[in-house]
Amino acid sequence: MLENLNRIFGACFPPLVILGWLGAGIFLYTAFRSGKWRKKLTGAEGFLALLLLFMMANRIPNPAIISFRYVIGIGILTLFWSVWLLRWSWHNCPAPLRRWRGMLLLALVFGICLGGFLKEIRLSKRTKMETEAIRYFHSLSPESLTDSIIITQEERFSRIIRTAGHRSAILQLPSATEFWSKCIYLTQSHYQHILLFLPWNDKEMEQNKRLLALSGFRVIPKHTGKYFLIFSITSPETSVTAAPNTNVVLKEHFNQLREISITDPLLQNLQKRGVHFAQKALCFPIGWQPNDGHGYDCGDLKKLELKVVPNNSTGNSICFSGWSKGTVITQKRFMADKQYWLSLQFRGTISSRLGIYLYCYDKNDIFLKVEPVGYFYGTSIDSVQNAVLFIEQFPSKTAKFILALELADGYLLLDHISLTKIL
Repeated sequence: MLENLNRIFGACFPPLVILGWLGAGIFLYTAFRSGKWRKKLTGAEGFLALLLLFMMANRIPNPAIISFRYVIGIGILTLFWSVWLLRWSWHNCPAPLRRWRGMLLLALVFGICLGGFLKEIRLSKRTKMETEAIRYFHSLSPESLTDSIIITQEERFSRIIRTAGHRSAILQLPSATEFWSKCIYLTQSHYQHILLFLPWNDKEMEQNKRLLALSGFRVIPKHTGKYFLIFSITSPETSVTAAPNTNVVLKEHFNQLREISITDPLLQNLQKRGVHFAQKALCFPIGWQPNDGHGYDCGDLKKLELKVVPNNSTGNSICFSGWSKGTVITQKRFMADKQYWLSLQFRGTISSRLGIYLYCYDKNDIFLKVEPVGYFYGTSIDSVQNAVLFIEQFPSKTAKFILALELADGYLLLDHISLTKIL
């Protein structure tokens, strides 16, 4: 039932959802005003109006399709549009239209949604694949995916994993399959198990398996579903896989520190926002700095902490704590002319989040945009987590970029970061 409702809501374009709420709301309003609400609500029209309202409301608690911005936007627009439409239509609509205005809207939207629903049932393999994948991963215990990374080309796979209740590491594969072997080779040093998730497509599946086999990897089937497959990828001792030519452009354990003065414009801008750690001089790694323009704009900034703490195993760690978010950036700009491999080691409470962004600039050093490239979530402050990303594409006109790390919601320690250019 939940899967069918999911397809219905996926077929409802937001403006139509708003119209649906308006139509159903106006019909119910006129039913209560007429004094014959029992007769109207027990009839076919009342049943359809209530059904549509409950269908729309199900978007709010359904974790597979939740979007708070979507729900809030619909609520605000519905509130103001309904008030305006009711006041205007009650006094100005012609009598026939005034009588049937709610039912006309309801029939229009319900018909469109029903058509979209039937189309989704007949054509949408993606929805069925995502539903099956959520069920499969939900059946697995968190321990079964320990020290594993799931690599895939599915853009919405992180949502599948989170909906299934897991926080497993995910690597978004590049669009060009010839770069897959490079990704897998570089990933092997961070994870014991590499799982490849592929939607069921016989032609592409066999093509990808041959490509990986030619690169020296052993591809072993692990799970065969109706709409997707999972393979375990290992590299035998006799592997012919050659290490890709690389150039490490950033390797940081945050050992070298500097003091940012209390009079520095950077800290003064943060002071104006009420950020707690900016109220005194800040000792921070050389080549890094807090960013006063991205983050630090929500939550409890008066308790926000950002500092450097000793890490006995390697050097130092950047430490973030607080129920807000903040961003630290590199002071060096990197050229956007090659593919990059980014790896991080961090520890974080189960509520914490580490976001990776690129600040993009053109050849004249004019800022273009902020580009998100990945998010990772903490599982335990006592265990080190690895995070890997393959950066292959940059926004149009981008010539240089700055690496930015968004730290949010909890207690998080960033131990190590490495950025490698793949030649």
